[in-house]
Amino acid sequence: MSVVKYVGIIFLCGISSFALSGTTTDEIKLAQDQVTEYKTLRSECAAAQGAERKMCFSELHAATEDYRKAKKVLASHKSKRGYILADQGR
Repeated sequence: MSVVKYVGIIFLCGISSFALSGTTTDEIKLAQDQVTEYKTLRSECAAAQGAERKMCFSELHAATEDYRKAKKVLASHKSKRGYILADQGR
């Protein structure tokens, strides 16, 4: 899958509207998916070469804020509940 398609899939939904308090199961799952896909994209960027690598890291940089927000959602949920969905065998 190309880098541009990956970024479109990952970050079209965004999580900027998530409230850190009172997150729903769907929000937690979306945040987990965004973190996983961001990490996958980061690995693909590391393996890319030339112009594709430059474009990949540019797209990755653009997605960093959503990644950080997703991590905050997961951390907030974990601190309130003592676990996240991934810990339950998701």
